[in-house]
Amino acid sequence: MDALILAGGATPPELATGLDVQALSPDRALVQINGRPMLDYVLDALHNCQSLQRIAVVGTPQVLSHLQSVAPAVLGVPDQGKMMANAVAGLQALRREPNASRLCLITTTDIPLVSGATYDELLRGFQAKGLEAAYALTTRKICEAAYPGGKRTYARLTDGDYTAGNAVIVEGHIIERLADVFEKFYKARKNPLAMAKIIGAGFLWRTVTKKLSVQDAEAKLSEITGVRAGAVLMHDASIAFDVDKIEDYRLVAAELARSTQST
Repeated sequence: MDALILAGGATPPELATGLDVQALSPDRALVQINGRPMLDYVLDALHNCQSLQRIAVVGTPQVLSHLQSVAPAVLGVPDQGKMMANAVAGLQALRREPNASRLCLITTTDIPLVSGATYDELLRGFQAKGLEAAYALTTRKICEAAYPGGKRTYARLTDGDYTAGNAVIVEGHIIERLADVFEKFYKARKNPLAMAKIIGAGFLWRTVTKKLSVQDAEAKLSEITGVRAGAVLMHDASIAFDVDKIEDYRLVAAELARSTQST
């Protein structure tokens, strides 16, 4: 498969206010952890992914300038200003390359604890379920066992507490269709009536009353998008540990320091 790193986006205030001057950057992708930009950790993971063919990065001019200095073979794509627009632009750029893969892994740049094995696990789950689009999911139990003290946001479903990972795999030809759907979801996210029109009032009520299962969510997403979409339950919690707040940053810095010492 090919891979696309979404490296746009500004550093959130909840992270920026606690950072040292040396680590701070306006671009979240270039915030330094233990002396290295977050983007570099994700690049390392992708370079160690056995299933990977080609990598592209969507980012600001500053991010693409850094990319040119550390990984000139990686395809750089200018930031479009919005997440879904970036995903579409990145996938279109990859599809123009010779021998482009039909599959693309799309990942964010703020999960520096991931490894090549993380993404290989996601691909195996995608293939095992025969999907056209897959999103990573893990449980509270897995996250808290891997990173005690780490704070994540969980959704209470009938079969447990889950949190979303920061990577998906899609067949490239369906990305425009998915982009339209997710743009509608994004615009309706703070309007329950608008959301009900998209997913149905009954489904929305089951979500609010916590009577929804993972299987229910998969079926509804497949219905809305018109593709075989589903979740891949990840046992590697690093895919869900994004650095949004200074508390996340400190935990990740400690974890990375430990892993460096152990090797």
